Amino acid sequence: MGPIEHDAGPVRVLEVDLSEPMPSIADTVGGRRYRSARILVRVERRPVGIVSVELNRGGMSSQALAEAISRDLAREPEERPGSAGTPEGMEPTRRFSVVVPTHDHPHRLRACIDSILAGEYPHYEIVVVDNAPLRPGTAALLRREYRDDARVRRVAEPRPGAARARATGLAAARGEFVAFVDDDAVVDRMWLAAIARAFSAAEDVAAVTTLILPLELETPAQVWLEQFGGYGKGFRRRVFHRHEGRSRDGLYPYSAGTYGSGASMAFRTRTLRELGGFDSRLSIGGEDLDLFLKVILSGRRLVYEPAAIAWHMHPSDYESLRRTVFRYGAGLAGLMTKWFFSDPAIARDIAVRLPAALRLALDPRSRKNAGKLHGYPRELTRLELAGMLAGPLMFAHSAWKARSQNAG
Repeated sequence: MGPIEHDAGPVRVLEVDLSEPMPSIADTVGGRRYRSARILVRVERRPVGIVSVELNRGGMSSQALAEAISRDLAREPEERPGSAGTPEGMEPTRRFSVVVPTHDHPHRLRACIDSILAGEYPHYEIVVVDNAPLRPGTAALLRREYRDDARVRRVAEPRPGAARARATGLAAARGEFVAFVDDDAVVDRMWLAAIARAFSAAEDVAAVTTLILPLELETPAQVWLEQFGGYGKGFRRRVFHRHEGRSRDGLYPYSAGTYGSGASMAFRTRTLRELGGFDSRLSIGGEDLDLFLKVILSGRRLVYEPAAIAWHMHPSDYESLRRTVFRYGAGLAGLMTKWFFSDPAIARDIAVRLPAALRLALDPRSRKNAGKLHGYPRELTRLELAGMLAGPLMFAHSAWKARSQNAG
């Protein structure tokens, strides 16, 4: 996959299926000029890779596009996800609850719900968690657009925060499996079917994470988030266990970002409840990565399934990106603080891995930083590190507040 330059203007985000006729690519859409494109390549709907191409005036012909894909995309059949359709080994009658937390974003919520309803897996419910609403827009949308659809229901969570909203959705879930997707994402038609298939990929699979790709790359902030690391973890299905799937950076199993992202994830409902669900003390972020660690450290398996695709709307403005990057740093450090003080053996494990963690965060050649091209704002790197420094104190404050509220 070629790099995306931040100063190349907006980037067209497209899909191409090699089992269908190859299209040409226009360089101008709606009067907006694109100098490059980022293309998800599929084979019979299965995602196999990303190709980035430059667009000259007049765009790119179908023949030139085919040559670029052939040249740039290394396809390894053993790394491709399984075939589409009803997942083998998983009864299509097994019920899912899809939880969508939202806070006063009815327009993007509608796109998210509609994408789930368009999916091909037949048995599910959608639980919309209306989190600390300041306006009645979410409730009004659900009454107006989905009141006759028994698959869609609303539950309220008056206390703000993603962890609390997700916990409320978990409590309301009726399905054997519970999937979580953010309201600023839309999902592929095979998203839920591919998740279901992944639960049968190995024994004792408790959690599944998915491929998450940018819905658009129209602004520098959106491109910079991809350079920061994005949410996608590649096109090879991976099965993680405490003693399997180790990363090369020496951090495993505490390299929480390796497993995937909470923007699109799923669990066996009973198992997630047995593991304690979401930790409200992680109000600064990291509550999703906390669950992945709970699964791995409990001896269960987590599957990363790239055949399940969610398209995420990255923050489009720089100020939102600044907050996002700081929150990621703080959430990760807060999460490690929680686990460090949870058990002496885990504390020793984390301490041993601390030098590798510092190299990953600070070395410009590390896999984390290698994608930050010339022009990537240095301020974002400083904000991430500032978040890491602030994370332990922020977690301590959040834990103190939680104890105070429980005592009250």
